[in-house]
Amino acid sequence: GIQPLEALHYTLDQINRDPNLLPNITLGVLAFDSCDNIVNALDQCLDFIKGIGLEACSAGSSDDLLAKLTSPQKPVVGVIGDQSSDITIQVTSLLRIFKIPLISYQSTSPTLSDRERFAYFFRTVPSDVTQAYAILEILRNFNWTFASLVYEDSEYGVKGYETLLRLASRYGVCFAAQIRVDVKHFKTTDFDQVLGKLQSQSQSRIVVLFSGKSCATQLMAATKRVASKHAKPLIWVGCDGWSSRDVVTAGYETIVEGAITVQPLVRHLDGFDTYFKSLRPDTNIRNPWFSEYWQDFFKQQLPRGIMPSQYSDPCKPGLHITDKRLTSVKFLQFIRDAVYAYAHALHNQWQVECEGRPGVCEKMRNAEGSVLKYYLEGASFTDQNKRVFKFYHGGDGPPRYSVLNFQKHDDDSYIWKEIGIFYHDLPKLEIDRKVMQYRRYEKLYPNSTCKEHCDAKKGLSNNSCCPDCKKCEPFEMIQGGHCQPCPNGFLPNENRSRCVSIDEQIIDYRNPWAAGSMAFALFGILLTLAVAFIFWRHRQTPVIKASGRELSAILLLATLCSFAMTFLIASRPTGFKCGVTRFSLGLTHTVAFAAIAVKTNRVARIFGTKKTGSTSLTCPRAKYISPRSQLAITGALTLIEVFVNASWLIYQPPRTTHIFPDRYKRVLICEGMDHYTYLVGLVYPLILIGCCTVYAFQTRKCPGGFNEARYIGFTTYTTCVLWMAFIPLFLTAPTTTLRIVTLAMSMSISGIVQLACLFAPKVYIVLCKPEKNTRTGVMAQHRSR
Repeated sequence: GIQPLEALHYTLDQINRDPNLLPNITLGVLAFDSCDNIVNALDQCLDFIKGIGLEACSAGSSDDLLAKLTSPQKPVVGVIGDQSSDITIQVTSLLRIFKIPLISYQSTSPTLSDRERFAYFFRTVPSDVTQAYAILEILRNFNWTFASLVYEDSEYGVKGYETLLRLASRYGVCFAAQIRVDVKHFKTTDFDQVLGKLQSQSQSRIVVLFSGKSCATQLMAATKRVASKHAKPLIWVGCDGWSSRDVVTAGYETIVEGAITVQPLVRHLDGFDTYFKSLRPDTNIRNPWFSEYWQDFFKQQLPRGIMPSQYSDPCKPGLHITDKRLTSVKFLQFIRDAVYAYAHALHNQWQVECEGRPGVCEKMRNAEGSVLKYYLEGASFTDQNKRVFKFYHGGDGPPRYSVLNFQKHDDDSYIWKEIGIFYHDLPKLEIDRKVMQYRRYEKLYPNSTCKEHCDAKKGLSNNSCCPDCKKCEPFEMIQGGHCQPCPNGFLPNENRSRCVSIDEQIIDYRNPWAAGSMAFALFGILLTLAVAFIFWRHRQTPVIKASGRELSAILLLATLCSFAMTFLIASRPTGFKCGVTRFSLGLTHTVAFAAIAVKTNRVARIFGTKKTGSTSLTCPRAKYISPRSQLAITGALTLIEVFVNASWLIYQPPRTTHIFPDRYKRVLICEGMDHYTYLVGLVYPLILIGCCTVYAFQTRKCPGGFNEARYIGFTTYTTCVLWMAFIPLFLTAPTTTLRIVTLAMSMSISGIVQLACLFAPKVYIVLCKPEKNTRTGVMAQHRSR
C-alpha cells in the first residue's frame, strides 16, 4: 500500500537526519510491488538481485517517470517485506541463497520461526502462536479455568490450537470441547452443529475462537440462527485473525458484544499524518505509485497525462488529503521498527568495522550478508511504545498485544475498545477493569470454573477436564465428592456413604419354575416305580426275561436318577450339591445307555447271522452273556464316565459363585453353570448313544421278543433331538432361572423318553396282550426289513 511505503520513506528521512546514527551514511530504498502474487514477487526479487533498476508493477507508470527514477544501482544489504506470509516464505527462501536478510512487518506465520529453514528471516511482529500466551493469561486473569476451544483447519488455526493445548495446564485452564472447523467444506448445518456442541457445555460459556474472519463470521451467523432467546449468551475470546474486523460484527453486534480479543500492540506513528497530508503528486517524485493513489483518492484525472486514469474529471487545484477521507493504516509502526532495526544493525557494524570513521569503509562495503545478520540479531532500540525493541528467539518481534473489548455505547453504537496490554517478554498482563464491560447493563463477566462441591445425592462427574455436578446413578456412592460405582453385587446405602451387599437371589423349591419342573419329575418317578413294580411282578414271564431283567433293572435305576436330579438341580446351590450335579449329569445317561448298549450287544452276539447272507437265524455259542457278565460290562463302561467326571472335579473343584445379570441383581449359582464346560460330562454318553444305534441296527432281524431295534432307535433319535434343542437353549438362556429349569426338564424328559420307548411296549404286552407273553411269541421272527 501507499501508506506503508511512505512510512518507510518517512522513517528513512528521520534516520538520515540523525547525526548520531550512521554519520555520513545515507540509507535509500528500492521499492518493488509484489502485487500480492508469489510469482511476481519472485520475479521482482530476481531483478534487483541481478542489478536491474526499479520496475513498477502498475501499468500506469510512464516511461519518463521510470527513467527519471532509475539511478545507478547501489548496494542492496537487506529487504523489507512482504505482508503475506506465503509470499515471504518464498522470497526469504530465495534470498537465503545470497545471504540477504529480510525483515517482514506483517508476516506472522509460525512456520517462519524455523531458524534452520529461514536463517536470514526477521520480523517486527510476533508469531501467531505467541498470542496463545495472551489468550491463556486473559483466561487466568478472569479465573476462567474451563472453556471451549474452536479452531479453523488451517496452519493459522491448527498451530494456535496446538499451542493453546500445550500450554493450558500451565495456566490452570481446561478445554472441554475442542472443535475443528473446516471452513472450505463446512455447510450451514455443520456450523449449527458446532454451536449445538458449544451450548451443550452447561458449565462454560467461554469460547476461545482461534480462526480467521471468515470462520468467525460463519459462527456468529450460526449463533444468531441457533441460539434460543432464553439461552445464556456465549462469551467469545479471540485472536487477531478476527479481532476488530467489521465483517465479523456487522449484523451480529449483540452476539459479539462482550468479546475479548488480542492483536499485536500498535501505536500511532508520530508525525506521519502531517507528513502524509503534505504530499502532492508533483513533489513526491520518489514514489511512482503516488499519482495513481492520488487519482483514486480524489476520483479525478491528473493534468498533463502524468498517469492514465479511469476518471474523466480533471483534478482541481489546491487539493489536500484530509482526516475526513483518510483511513490510517494501523501497522505502520512495524515498518518503522524494520527500518530502525537495519539502521542500528548497520550502525553497530560500522562502529566495529569502520572504527568510527564517517562514511562507509571498504571493509563494511565488502562485508557479507551473514555479518549483517549477526548484527541484526543483536540490534535494539526504543520503539514507538517507548520500550526496548529487540528480536526474540532469533528473529521474531516482541510479543506484545493489545487487549480489546467489544462494547456498546449509550448511543447504541458498538466499538472495539482497548482495555489492556499483554507483554509476553516480561510477562505481564495489564487490564483496566474500569473501562471494560460485559454487556451494556451488566458490567461483570460470569464465572466459568469447575465445581468443587455438590448437593446431597449428587456428585462430581469423572470428567478429566472439569467435573460437573450430576445425579449419581442408583448403583453409585459418593466418595470424595465424586460418584463412584459400587462393585458388582453391591448398592449404595440411603445416604450413599458406603456400598452394601444386595440380597442374594437363588432358585429353590419356592420358585414357580422350579415347582413346575419338580412336579413333572415327581410324575416321572411315580411312573418309573410303577414300571419297576410291573417288571418285578412279572419277572418270570418270557417277555420280561427276553428283555434282560438285570439290565432292565439298571436302566430303570438310571431313569429314576434322571428324575431325581431335578430336585438336586432346583435346590439352593452349595459346593457339595454342585459337585454331585456335575458328577451325576452325565453319569445317569451313561448308566442308561451303557445298559442299552450291553443289551443290544448281547442279543447281536447270541443271534448272529450267517456270513453267506442267508436270512435264517443261527444261534452260535456266545461268551459273556450271563447276567453277571452283563452287569460287569455295564459297570466297566460306566467306570469310564466315573473317571472322566472325577478328573473334571479334581481339575475344577466344585464351588458356588455369584453372577450379576445387571447392576441390581446378585444370583448364587454353581460355578460354570453359565458356561458350556458344564456339559463336559455329556460327551461320553453321546458316544454310547451312537453304539446303541449300531447294535440296534444289527439286531433288527432277531426274534420279536428280543428285537428292540425300533424302540432303541426311537430312544436314541429322540434323545439326540432333545439334546440338540437343549444345549443351545442352555447356553443362550437369558436368565439363570431359565438355564436351571432347562437343565432339570431335559433330565426328566430324557427319563420319559426311555420309559416310553423301551419299557412301554413291554408293559403293554404284559398287561394288555398276555397271549403274546409266551415263549412262542417271544421267539417269533421279526418281519421288518
